[in-house]
This record gives sequence, structure tokens and C-alpha cells, in this order.
Amino acid sequence: MSPLRRRRWGLGLAVAAVLIVVLLLALSGCTHGHVIRHEFAPNHPGDFDFSEPPCSPASRPEPRPDDALLRYLGTAGVHLEWRGHAVLLAPFFSRYGMFDALWGRVEIDEEAVERGLSGLPLSSIDAVLLGHSHFDHVADLPAVMRRLHSRTPAYVNRSAKRMLEAYPELALRATDLEPRIERWTQLKDADGNPSPIRFMPLLSEHADHLGWLHYAPGTVKKDWDSWNGRGLRAMKEGATYSFLVDLLDEDGSPAFRVFLQDSSSSAPHGFPPDEVLVERAVDLAILCLPGFWNTEGYPEGIVAHTHAGHVMAVHYEDFFRPDDEPLRFVATLTDGRAHEFLRRATAEVRDAGSGPEPCTCGPCSRSSSMPLPGEWIRFRTGATP
Repeated sequence: MSPLRRRRWGLGLAVAAVLIVVLLLALSGCTHGHVIRHEFAPNHPGDFDFSEPPCSPASRPEPRPDDALLRYLGTAGVHLEWRGHAVLLAPFFSRYGMFDALWGRVEIDEEAVERGLSGLPLSSIDAVLLGHSHFDHVADLPAVMRRLHSRTPAYVNRSAKRMLEAYPELALRATDLEPRIERWTQLKDADGNPSPIRFMPLLSEHADHLGWLHYAPGTVKKDWDSWNGRGLRAMKEGATYSFLVDLLDEDGSPAFRVFLQDSSSSAPHGFPPDEVLVERAVDLAILCLPGFWNTEGYPEGIVAHTHAGHVMAVHYEDFFRPDDEPLRFVATLTDGRAHEFLRRATAEVRDAGSGPEPCTCGPCSRSSSMPLPGEWIRFRTGATP
């Protein structure tokens, strides 16, 4: 058999294996977790069932001058707000079925994007940040960018930037993250004035999805001329980044530091440099939950390295399900795995940690939280610990 035929045969087997696993997961509801034990949900009298939450997502609180406001948008999306400015991280609201991920085409759900962004002060958003370019991070980006100010930039990997070349007016607002690795970027508002928010991209990696199977690896090699007819698998992962985001005080010093890692990765990938953490430890670590079982030293490694004061677990819900159905965890995330993640992460949270004020509807303690999609969270900031 020729090398080319062997490669095609191997690819065919890999695709067949993915299809079989996806089918089994789709047919087996028992693999979907949806319950967090009281141990990690002390804000409730018993276990917390995400499929039947005993409360509604917390609404936007009245901001106080020294509060950081955060809204979990669902999937890996986060809106982080500080003193009238904000940054948007990995917004994704459209819903595709499991088989769409393999064979489906990009079809942005404009109504879902509108619902997902509803209630956000869009004019205050100074930038959009994307950690990588799988469809569940990048597919809604054109619709999101069109709803922001015409000068609001998006900082993305090179693959996402090549995809956005299909929209010339948006491509002008897209900046490749690679030259900015381990460097601070001070954001500006739409008028060109300095924002009290800065960020640092850190080169990371993406864990395998199912054992040795890895969805849509590689990079986009050429600029796209259109998204019409593009398959979701064509949205290659590209370079993967984690982020430090600093909310700055009036003197330019960090009043609150956030670490965001929207894909699980083995230690020490995505770790901030030691010299940066000497200035200030991380107050809030927002970490991707699924896939940690395919890594080494995650999440405990990053929590220990950053001396994080609180861990927020995200990207946990099954984004293949319509958003009007009861919430369940992604298909490979069992209740046991969710508890193991929280146990390992909270074991390394520093004593100075404090949780949201007030606690979220979702499971919440001083050390960890899992907010419901759409939930607002408030953190009190302060002087450097």
C-alpha cells in the first residue's frame, strides 16, 4: 500500500472512531453529569443539580467603585467589567448538534447571539480575546464584532485572523496574538483613550478530546474569502493561548488580576512568567473544566503556580444541546470528574482567597464557583496582597 493510501486509510479509521464514540455518547445519557455535591456547593442546603437549579442566574448587581463585575456567558465566554470598561473573552452562543461538529456548516444564529449579548454594556467593551480558533470559540465572532463599536479590536490567533479575512471590515480590527506573547498590551477605548485594562497572552496548548482523538487540530494555512459553505471542522484550532488580564488602579498598578485558560492543558503550558507573578498573584483563575483528565498537572499546577485566590470552572455545559433544554455537562464530563477537578483545584487555592460577593446561584464557596450561564458575579478588589 502506498504512503498516501495508508494516510487516507488511517484518516478514515480515525473519522470512523470519532463517529462511533460520538454516537455512543449521544445515545448514552448516563455519561452526562449534572450534579455537584454539597461539599462544593455550600451556598445550598444540598447537592446542586444543574438540570433543575433551585434558583435563577444572578442578575447584574449595582457596581461599586472597587468591584470587578463578571458575567459568565456560557461555553467559555466571559464578560469582565471594570470602572466603565470591559473585555469580552471567547463569546459563543450558536448551537450545533454533535454530528454538525463533524459534517455541519457554519451557520451563525443571529438571534442566539442577540440573546447572549443582551444586557451587556456593549459600548464599554474595549476588546475581544480568543484563546484558540475551534468553532465553539470563533464561529460567532463576526456577529459579535458587528454589534460592538466599529473600532473595537479582536485579538486572535493567526488561524482566526485568516478566517476573518473573509470580512475585510472586520479583518482590519483583528490582531495576531503571536508577536504579543508574554508582553502586556494596554487596551484603549473607542476614542483612543487608555483603558484601565491590560492583558498578556501566554502560549498554551489544547488537551485531546477523547483519549488520543483531537478535534480539528492544525492551523488555517490561507486567508478565507468566504465563510459560506465552510465546515465547522475547517475552523482549525491554531495556536492556543491563555491570558492574564489586569484591572488597573488609578496609578497603573493591578488592583485585580485574572487568569483565563479556556482549554485544559498540561503543566507548565500557559503558565505566566514568575517575574510577573512577583508583582501580584492571581486573584481569580477562570479555568476550562473538560479534558483535564487528558492532561498532567492540571488544574492544580496552574492554581499553585499563580497562587490563585479563587477558581471559577467554565466550559462545563453541553453546548451541543439547545439552550432552552435542561443543562447537562459535556458528554465526557461525569459528576465524578467534575468533583475531581474541583477537589484538585481548591486544594491549591491560597488562604487569602475569597469568593464572589454575594455568592452565585451556581455552586459557590470562598475557593471555587461554577456560575450558571448568563450569571453575573461581583468580586471585591483591593490592594496588592
